[in-house]
Amino acid sequence: MAADYWTSTQRMKWQFTRDSLKNTRLELIKLEKSMEDSNLISKIPMDYDIYMRIYIHSLINKLGRRLNIRQIALSTAEVYLMRFLTKVILKEINLYLLVTTSIYLACKLEECPQHIRTIVSEARNLWPEYIPHDITKIAEFEFYLIEELDTYLIVHHPYKTLLTIDEVLSKRQKFNKPQLNDDDNVNDNNNTNNNDNNNNNNNNVDADDLNNKRITSFLTPEELQTSWSIINDSYVTDLLLLYPPHIVATASIYLTIVLKYTHIQQLRLEKKNSNGIGTNDLNPNQFRYKNDESLQNYINFLGYSNIDLEEVIEAVQELITLYEAWESYDEVKCKKTLEIVLLNRS
Repeated sequence: MAADYWTSTQRMKWQFTRDSLKNTRLELIKLEKSMEDSNLISKIPMDYDIYMRIYIHSLINKLGRRLNIRQIALSTAEVYLMRFLTKVILKEINLYLLVTTSIYLACKLEECPQHIRTIVSEARNLWPEYIPHDITKIAEFEFYLIEELDTYLIVHHPYKTLLTIDEVLSKRQKFNKPQLNDDDNVNDNNNTNNNDNNNNNNNNVDADDLNNKRITSFLTPEELQTSWSIINDSYVTDLLLLYPPHIVATASIYLTIVLKYTHIQQLRLEKKNSNGIGTNDLNPNQFRYKNDESLQNYINFLGYSNIDLEEVIEAVQELITLYEAWESYDEVKCKKTLEIVLLNRS
Protein backbone atom coordinates (compact mmCIF):
# COMPACT_ATOMS: atom_id res chain seq x y z
CA MET A 1 0.00 0.00 0.00
CA ALA A 2 1.47 3.38 -1.02
CA ALA A 3 1.19 6.47 1.17
CA ASP A 4 1.27 8.78 -1.83
CA TYR A 5 -0.17 8.75 -5.31
CA TRP A 6 3.12 8.68 -7.22
CA THR A 7 4.14 5.24 -5.95
CA SER A 8 0.61 3.86 -5.67
CA THR A 9 -1.10 1.09 -7.63
CA GLN A 10 -3.56 3.74 -8.78
CA ARG A 11 -0.81 5.33 -10.85
CA MET A 12 1.09 2.17 -11.72
CA LYS A 13 -1.86 -0.10 -12.54
CA TRP A 14 -4.99 1.98 -13.03
CA GLN A 15 -3.99 5.15 -14.85
CA PHE A 16 -4.77 5.14 -18.57
CA THR A 17 -3.90 7.38 -21.46
CA ARG A 18 -6.81 8.52 -23.58
CA ASP A 19 -5.74 6.17 -26.38
CA SER A 20 -5.34 3.16 -24.11
CA LEU A 21 -8.72 3.79 -22.47
CA LYS A 22 -10.33 4.14 -25.89
CA ASN A 23 -8.78 0.88 -27.06
CA THR A 24 -9.89 -0.89 -23.89
CA ARG A 25 -13.49 0.15 -24.49
CA LEU A 26 -13.31 -0.77 -28.17
CA GLU A 27 -12.34 -4.29 -27.09
CA LEU A 28 -15.36 -4.36 -24.80
CA ILE A 29 -17.60 -3.31 -27.69
CA LYS A 30 -16.25 -6.17 -29.80
CA LEU A 31 -16.83 -8.61 -26.95
CA GLU A 32 -20.35 -7.28 -26.47
CA LYS A 33 -21.12 -7.80 -30.16
CA SER A 34 -19.81 -11.35 -29.98
CA MET A 35 -21.92 -12.14 -26.92
CA GLU A 36 -25.01 -10.67 -28.57
CA ASP A 37 -24.47 -12.84 -31.64
CA SER A 38 -24.22 -15.88 -29.35
CA ASN A 39 -27.42 -14.84 -27.53
CA LEU A 40 -25.54 -14.63 -24.25
CA ILE A 41 -26.75 -11.08 -23.56
CA SER A 42 -29.62 -8.93 -24.74
CA LYS A 43 -29.42 -7.21 -28.12
CA ILE A 44 -31.28 -4.18 -26.78
CA PRO A 45 -29.00 -1.12 -27.20
CA MET A 46 -27.60 0.21 -23.93
CA ASP A 47 -24.53 2.42 -24.04
CA TYR A 48 -22.15 3.28 -21.24
CA ASP A 49 -22.31 6.92 -22.27
CA ILE A 50 -22.29 10.18 -20.31
CA TYR A 51 -26.02 9.94 -19.55
CA MET A 52 -25.77 6.43 -18.17
CA ARG A 53 -22.81 7.53 -16.08
CA ILE A 54 -24.82 10.41 -14.63
CA TYR A 55 -27.53 7.90 -13.78
CA ILE A 56 -25.00 5.59 -12.08
CA HIS A 57 -23.66 8.60 -10.15
CA SER A 58 -27.18 9.35 -8.92
CA LEU A 59 -27.68 5.72 -7.83
CA ILE A 60 -24.53 5.78 -5.71
CA ASN A 61 -25.54 9.04 -4.06
CA LYS A 62 -29.10 7.86 -3.37
CA LEU A 63 -27.92 4.77 -1.52
CA GLY A 64 -25.13 6.73 0.16
CA ARG A 65 -27.57 9.28 1.56
CA ARG A 66 -29.85 6.58 2.96
CA LEU A 67 -26.89 5.01 4.75
CA ASN A 68 -25.34 8.37 5.73
CA ILE A 69 -22.00 7.33 4.22
CA ARG A 70 -19.04 9.72 3.99
CA GLN A 71 -18.40 11.31 0.61
CA ILE A 72 -14.89 9.83 0.42
CA ALA A 73 -16.31 6.30 0.61
CA LEU A 74 -18.90 7.05 -2.08
CA SER A 75 -16.18 8.45 -4.35
CA THR A 76 -14.07 5.33 -3.78
CA ALA A 77 -17.09 3.20 -4.72
CA GLU A 78 -17.50 5.19 -7.91
CA VAL A 79 -13.85 4.64 -8.83
CA TYR A 80 -14.25 0.90 -8.25
CA LEU A 81 -17.29 0.90 -10.49
CA MET A 82 -15.66 2.79 -13.37
CA ARG A 83 -12.59 0.54 -13.17
CA PHE A 84 -14.80 -2.55 -13.18
CA LEU A 85 -16.61 -1.33 -16.29
CA THR A 86 -13.34 -1.13 -18.21
CA LYS A 87 -13.26 -4.94 -18.02
CA VAL A 88 -16.91 -6.02 -17.89
CA ILE A 89 -19.81 -5.26 -20.23
CA LEU A 90 -22.57 -3.24 -18.62
CA LYS A 91 -25.33 -5.46 -20.02
CA GLU A 92 -23.61 -8.52 -18.60
CA ILE A 93 -24.22 -7.60 -14.97
CA ASN A 94 -26.91 -6.29 -12.62
CA LEU A 95 -25.96 -2.61 -12.31
CA TYR A 96 -27.91 -2.11 -9.08
CA LEU A 97 -26.11 -5.05 -7.49
CA LEU A 98 -22.80 -3.60 -8.69
CA VAL A 99 -23.59 -0.21 -7.12
CA THR A 100 -24.54 -1.85 -3.82
CA THR A 101 -21.45 -4.06 -3.74
CA SER A 102 -19.10 -1.20 -4.67
CA ILE A 103 -20.38 0.86 -1.74
CA TYR A 104 -20.13 -2.13 0.60
CA LEU A 105 -16.51 -2.74 -0.40
CA ALA A 106 -15.55 0.95 -0.39
CA CYS A 107 -16.88 1.40 3.14
CA LYS A 108 -14.54 -1.36 4.31
CA LEU A 109 -11.52 0.24 2.67
CA GLU A 110 -12.35 3.75 3.90
CA GLU A 111 -12.80 2.48 7.47
CA CYS A 112 -16.50 3.26 7.77
CA PRO A 113 -17.89 -0.27 7.35
CA GLN A 114 -21.60 -0.96 6.97
CA HIS A 115 -23.21 -4.25 7.95
CA ILE A 116 -24.07 -6.26 4.87
CA ARG A 117 -27.66 -6.74 6.04
CA THR A 118 -28.11 -2.99 6.47
CA ILE A 119 -26.82 -2.26 2.97
CA VAL A 120 -28.96 -4.97 1.39
CA SER A 121 -32.03 -3.74 3.28
CA GLU A 122 -31.60 -0.12 2.17
CA ALA A 123 -30.77 -1.14 -1.40
CA ARG A 124 -33.91 -3.27 -1.54
CA ASN A 125 -35.97 -0.33 -0.32
CA LEU A 126 -34.66 1.67 -3.28
CA TRP A 127 -34.61 -1.04 -5.96
CA PRO A 128 -36.74 -4.02 -4.82
CA GLU A 129 -36.94 -5.49 -8.33
CA TYR A 130 -33.17 -5.82 -8.70
CA ILE A 131 -31.71 -6.53 -5.25
CA PRO A 132 -32.26 -10.10 -3.95
CA HIS A 133 -33.06 -10.91 -0.33
CA ASP A 134 -30.11 -13.30 -0.19
CA ILE A 135 -27.14 -11.39 1.27
CA THR A 136 -24.73 -14.00 -0.10
CA LYS A 137 -25.29 -12.47 -3.55
CA ILE A 138 -23.53 -9.31 -2.36
CA ALA A 139 -20.71 -11.37 -0.86
CA GLU A 140 -20.29 -13.31 -4.12
CA PHE A 141 -20.30 -10.12 -6.17
CA GLU A 142 -17.70 -8.63 -3.81
CA PHE A 143 -15.24 -11.38 -4.72
CA TYR A 144 -16.03 -10.86 -8.41
CA LEU A 145 -15.43 -7.12 -8.06
CA ILE A 146 -12.14 -7.57 -6.18
CA GLU A 147 -10.94 -10.05 -8.79
CA GLU A 148 -11.66 -7.70 -11.70
CA LEU A 149 -9.89 -4.88 -9.84
CA ASP A 150 -6.84 -7.15 -9.52
CA THR A 151 -7.07 -6.59 -5.72
CA TYR A 152 -5.76 -3.02 -6.16
CA LEU A 153 -8.21 -1.18 -3.92
CA ILE A 154 -6.39 1.89 -2.58
CA VAL A 155 -7.72 5.11 -4.14
CA HIS A 156 -6.20 8.58 -3.88
CA HIS A 157 -8.76 11.37 -4.22
CA PRO A 158 -8.46 15.08 -5.13
CA TYR A 159 -10.11 16.30 -1.90
CA LYS A 160 -6.94 16.34 0.20
CA THR A 161 -5.07 18.09 -2.62
CA LEU A 162 -7.82 20.72 -2.81
CA LEU A 163 -7.26 21.61 0.85
CA THR A 164 -3.47 21.58 0.39
CA ILE A 165 -3.62 23.96 -2.59
CA ASP A 166 -5.97 26.22 -0.62
CA GLU A 167 -3.45 26.29 2.25
CA VAL A 168 -0.54 27.15 -0.08
CA LEU A 169 -2.52 29.90 -1.78
CA SER A 170 -3.60 31.36 1.56
CA LYS A 171 0.06 31.72 2.59
CA ARG A 172 0.89 33.45 -0.70
CA GLN A 173 -2.11 35.74 -0.32
CA LYS A 174 -1.13 36.62 3.25
CA PHE A 175 1.98 38.40 1.94
CA ASN A 176 0.28 39.89 -1.15
CA LYS A 177 -3.01 41.03 0.43
CA PRO A 178 -3.63 44.78 -0.12
CA GLN A 179 -4.61 47.05 2.76
CA LEU A 180 -8.39 47.36 3.04
CA ASN A 181 -10.22 50.26 4.67
CA ASP A 182 -12.36 49.70 7.77
CA ASP A 183 -15.62 49.41 5.81
CA ASP A 184 -14.16 46.70 3.58
CA ASN A 185 -12.95 44.75 6.60
CA VAL A 186 -16.36 44.92 8.21
CA ASN A 187 -18.10 43.78 5.04
CA ASP A 188 -15.55 41.03 4.52
CA ASN A 189 -16.01 39.69 8.06
CA ASN A 190 -19.78 39.79 7.77
CA ASN A 191 -19.70 37.86 4.50
CA THR A 192 -17.30 35.28 5.97
CA ASN A 193 -19.58 34.75 8.97
CA ASN A 194 -22.62 34.38 6.74
CA ASN A 195 -20.85 31.89 4.52
CA ASP A 196 -19.72 29.87 7.56
CA ASN A 197 -23.29 29.71 8.81
CA ASN A 198 -24.54 28.55 5.43
CA ASN A 199 -21.80 25.96 5.18
CA ASN A 200 -22.76 24.33 8.49
CA ASN A 201 -26.00 23.21 6.84
CA ASN A 202 -24.25 21.53 3.91
CA ASN A 203 -23.08 17.94 4.34
CA ASN A 204 -21.20 17.56 1.05
CA VAL A 205 -17.88 18.61 2.57
CA ASP A 206 -16.57 16.78 5.63
CA ALA A 207 -17.13 19.11 8.61
CA ASP A 208 -13.73 18.46 10.21
CA ASP A 209 -11.90 19.41 7.02
CA LEU A 210 -13.78 22.70 6.72
CA ASN A 211 -13.43 23.65 10.37
CA ASN A 212 -9.67 23.15 10.17
CA LYS A 213 -9.47 25.42 7.11
CA ARG A 214 -11.56 28.35 8.28
CA ILE A 215 -8.83 30.05 10.32
CA THR A 216 -6.75 30.91 7.27
CA SER A 217 -7.99 30.20 3.78
CA PHE A 218 -7.59 31.45 0.24
CA LEU A 219 -11.01 30.22 -0.83
CA THR A 220 -14.15 31.44 0.89
CA PRO A 221 -16.38 28.73 2.41
CA GLU A 222 -18.72 29.11 -0.57
CA GLU A 223 -15.85 28.70 -3.05
CA LEU A 224 -14.45 25.72 -1.18
CA GLN A 225 -17.87 24.08 -1.21
CA THR A 226 -18.20 24.74 -4.95
CA SER A 227 -14.76 23.25 -5.66
CA TRP A 228 -15.60 20.22 -3.52
CA SER A 229 -18.87 19.75 -5.42
CA ILE A 230 -17.08 19.98 -8.77
CA ILE A 231 -14.73 17.22 -7.62
CA ASN A 232 -17.78 15.13 -6.67
CA ASP A 233 -19.12 15.63 -10.20
CA SER A 234 -15.78 14.69 -11.76
CA TYR A 235 -16.41 11.04 -10.84
CA VAL A 236 -19.00 10.93 -13.61
CA THR A 237 -16.15 11.42 -16.09
CA ASP A 238 -12.94 9.49 -16.82
CA LEU A 239 -10.73 12.09 -15.12
CA LEU A 240 -9.76 9.82 -12.21
CA LEU A 241 -8.68 7.15 -14.71
CA LEU A 242 -6.67 9.60 -16.81
CA TYR A 243 -5.02 12.14 -14.51
CA PRO A 244 -3.44 12.46 -11.05
CA PRO A 245 -5.73 13.77 -8.30
CA HIS A 246 -4.02 17.18 -8.18
CA ILE A 247 -5.04 17.87 -11.78
CA VAL A 248 -8.72 17.42 -10.92
CA ALA A 249 -8.36 19.56 -7.77
CA THR A 250 -6.62 22.32 -9.74
CA ALA A 251 -9.30 22.26 -12.43
CA SER A 252 -12.06 22.47 -9.81
CA ILE A 253 -10.51 25.59 -8.23
CA TYR A 254 -9.98 27.14 -11.66
CA LEU A 255 -13.63 26.62 -12.60
CA THR A 256 -14.79 27.99 -9.25
CA ILE A 257 -12.72 31.17 -9.36
CA VAL A 258 -13.09 31.94 -13.06
CA LEU A 259 -16.83 31.31 -13.18
CA LYS A 260 -17.40 33.37 -10.04
CA TYR A 261 -15.18 36.16 -11.38
CA THR A 262 -17.15 36.18 -14.65
CA HIS A 263 -20.43 36.26 -12.74
CA ILE A 264 -19.32 39.23 -10.61
CA GLN A 265 -18.11 41.11 -13.65
CA GLN A 266 -21.59 40.64 -15.06
CA LEU A 267 -23.09 41.97 -11.82
CA ARG A 268 -20.88 45.05 -12.07
CA LEU A 269 -22.06 45.66 -15.61
CA GLU A 270 -25.71 45.25 -14.60
CA LYS A 271 -25.21 47.62 -11.68
CA LYS A 272 -23.67 50.22 -13.96
CA ASN A 273 -26.49 49.89 -16.46
CA SER A 274 -29.13 50.20 -13.74
CA ASN A 275 -27.65 53.52 -12.51
CA GLY A 276 -26.76 52.33 -9.04
CA ILE A 277 -29.78 50.19 -8.21
CA GLY A 278 -28.92 47.52 -5.67
CA THR A 279 -25.77 49.17 -4.30
CA ASN A 280 -26.35 47.59 -0.88
CA ASP A 281 -25.84 44.16 -2.43
CA LEU A 282 -22.66 45.01 -4.29
CA ASN A 283 -19.40 46.37 -2.82
CA PRO A 284 -16.98 47.03 -5.71
CA ASN A 285 -13.95 47.33 -3.42
CA GLN A 286 -14.70 44.03 -1.77
CA PHE A 287 -15.15 42.31 -5.14
CA ARG A 288 -11.96 43.84 -6.44
CA TYR A 289 -9.97 42.16 -3.68
CA LYS A 290 -11.94 38.97 -3.41
CA ASN A 291 -11.96 38.21 -7.11
CA ASP A 292 -9.52 40.21 -9.22
CA GLU A 293 -6.69 39.60 -6.75
CA SER A 294 -7.70 36.01 -6.06
CA LEU A 295 -7.81 35.22 -9.75
CA GLN A 296 -4.40 36.82 -10.33
CA ASN A 297 -2.87 35.02 -7.35
CA TYR A 298 -4.18 31.72 -8.60
CA ILE A 299 -2.84 32.32 -12.12
CA ASN A 300 0.56 33.21 -10.64
CA PHE A 301 0.48 30.02 -8.56
CA LEU A 302 -0.18 27.94 -11.68
CA GLY A 303 2.64 29.70 -13.51
CA TYR A 304 5.20 28.97 -10.78
CA SER A 305 4.06 25.42 -10.07
CA ASN A 306 5.07 22.27 -11.91
CA ILE A 307 1.44 21.38 -12.62
CA ASP A 308 0.84 20.24 -16.21
CA LEU A 309 -1.36 23.05 -17.54
CA GLU A 310 -2.35 21.10 -20.65
CA GLU A 311 -3.82 18.39 -18.43
CA VAL A 312 -5.61 21.02 -16.35
CA ILE A 313 -7.12 22.53 -19.52
CA GLU A 314 -8.26 19.10 -20.69
CA ALA A 315 -9.81 18.41 -17.29
CA VAL A 316 -11.62 21.76 -17.32
CA GLN A 317 -12.97 21.04 -20.80
CA GLU A 318 -14.12 17.59 -19.69
CA LEU A 319 -16.03 19.10 -16.78
CA ILE A 320 -17.62 21.77 -18.96
CA THR A 321 -18.71 19.07 -21.41
CA LEU A 322 -20.22 17.14 -18.50
CA TYR A 323 -22.28 20.10 -17.33
CA GLU A 324 -23.49 20.73 -20.88
CA ALA A 325 -24.60 17.09 -21.13
CA TRP A 326 -26.29 17.33 -17.73
CA GLU A 327 -28.63 19.96 -19.18
CA SER A 328 -30.17 17.34 -21.50
CA TYR A 329 -29.98 14.40 -19.09
CA ASP A 330 -33.13 12.25 -18.98
CA GLU A 331 -33.18 9.96 -15.93
CA VAL A 332 -36.40 8.23 -16.98
CA LYS A 333 -34.86 7.14 -20.28
CA CYS A 334 -31.80 5.61 -18.59
CA LYS A 335 -33.93 3.88 -15.97
CA LYS A 336 -36.28 2.48 -18.61
CA THR A 337 -33.42 1.09 -20.70
CA LEU A 338 -31.97 -0.73 -17.69
CA GLU A 339 -35.39 -2.04 -16.75
CA ILE A 340 -35.93 -3.55 -20.20
CA VAL A 341 -32.51 -5.23 -20.19
CA LEU A 342 -32.60 -6.55 -16.61
CA LEU A 343 -36.22 -7.67 -16.39
CA ASN A 344 -36.26 -9.41 -19.76
CA ARG A 345 -33.26 -11.67 -19.29
CA SER A 346 -33.82 -15.26 -20.31
